Amino acid sequence: MKIKRYFAPDMRQAIRQVRDSQGPDAVILSSRSVDGGIELIAAIDYDEDLVTEMADQADHGDAPRANRASDSPPQEDGLEDDLLSLGVDAKSKGQERMPLRRGAGDSWARLPQEATPSRVTQRDASGNASASSEDDPLSAMMTPLMEPPARQKQTPSRKKPETGQVRARAATQSDPEDAAFKAMRKEIQGLRGLLQEQLSVLMDQEFARSEPWRAAIAQRLASMGVDHEVARTVASAVELDKTPAAGRFEPVEGWSEALRQLAGLLPIADDDLLDHNGIIAFVGPSGVGKTTTLAKLAALASLRHGQESIAIITTDVYRLGAHRQLQTIGQLLGVTVHLAQTEQQLKDMLRRVKSKRLVLIDTTGTNQRDKGMLDELAQVTSASAARVMLVMAANVQKGVVDETLSGFSHLQPQGCILTKVDEAASLGEVLSALISSRLPLNFISAGQRIPEDLLAASAPRLVQMAAAALEAPGRFSEQRPRSRFRAQTAPVTSRPDSVNDLSTRFTHAFTQ
Repeated sequence: MKIKRYFAPDMRQAIRQVRDSQGPDAVILSSRSVDGGIELIAAIDYDEDLVTEMADQADHGDAPRANRASDSPPQEDGLEDDLLSLGVDAKSKGQERMPLRRGAGDSWARLPQEATPSRVTQRDASGNASASSEDDPLSAMMTPLMEPPARQKQTPSRKKPETGQVRARAATQSDPEDAAFKAMRKEIQGLRGLLQEQLSVLMDQEFARSEPWRAAIAQRLASMGVDHEVARTVASAVELDKTPAAGRFEPVEGWSEALRQLAGLLPIADDDLLDHNGIIAFVGPSGVGKTTTLAKLAALASLRHGQESIAIITTDVYRLGAHRQLQTIGQLLGVTVHLAQTEQQLKDMLRRVKSKRLVLIDTTGTNQRDKGMLDELAQVTSASAARVMLVMAANVQKGVVDETLSGFSHLQPQGCILTKVDEAASLGEVLSALISSRLPLNFISAGQRIPEDLLAASAPRLVQMAAAALEAPGRFSEQRPRSRFRAQTAPVTSRPDSVNDLSTRFTHAFTQ
């Protein structure tokens, strides 16, 4: 590094000496007022680390210098010309390094190449020229044009709000792109679905061409409401037994085999729900028949184990008359019915009936999409440590059945009861949902009679019901005797000593 000291009557002449002697790449290390003018120390081919170290050492002796009076302000006009000429010369030569200055209390900084007469004019208009008489003349004139490295390093932390605004602006500007990507993704998904449909059609056509009888079976299963994939699986599993003479497939035998294969896919509970001691909580959407199903099970349990071994608890405080309905059922059965409105009351009731063989809990009908109510229901089932039974209706769309199975899955039901089987136009949808979920089926309910219309789950029986609904809608409900309760008369208000002829009295109780 080549260091040289310059003396001149004023700052303008000192700057010119530096430029003429060392060129536009020279670095001004220090400037101070001395007797007779200005003293400048400039360097060329400098080491930035060494310059910074020298500046730090010089800061300790420059404090008194900041209070000295400088020359008269009129010399600034000429000095500005010299500074601009230095900047222009450096820029014209394509140099990156520009003259530096060091103001009072500041580190070394580089004069930017963008120093133009417009900036000088703005600086003069803002009154910065008058401040030069209080500080170093060179520092006073160059301060508005330069930022020290140390200050630049602190800029990001000082301008966090501005950075946030920039990010918000960038996010706003990217919103159209995000919307475009979302639209593109949606379009791709639509194309994928269309492609899958077309591929499925092609596979069906190939299936119908290569194996027409299996394709006919799959088509008939689909007419029952069975899911397309399940129908293909069942049809593919059918063994095509051919007659030795004609070598042709017999459609009737093939259809019977398909129904047997479909029944084999249904998940059926291995044990009888009423043979176990403990607590059973009935959960499900509103209107699926939880209370009626509970009454049917309570009646069956009373017949099997006796009235004293059964207790009923209801937590349904939303439905009008729910408690009164269960009280009527309890009076007819001779079973005590308790109301628990809070979790603590439920725990207290369970302690009171812990000697009972079977405790049945009726819960509030819950929307399968309402996560808040599902969480409340989960607290009820966890507080009672009950065996959860999901009650579903068979006369709803497949989408509703799928949502019900998905929504109540976090309650971890151990089985399900299928109601309103006699009211369903087709049973294939609910059969497909049960096959996909693998949730065991315990009972099916095919009417309102108590307890006759509650049947133990049987896969062949349920499949035959589905096939009968396909061949003759309403055939199953028409075969049931409808006049039994009319032919018998039993007082509804009196409670018999033994549970006898339950269907008659329960039918009267529910129709009043």
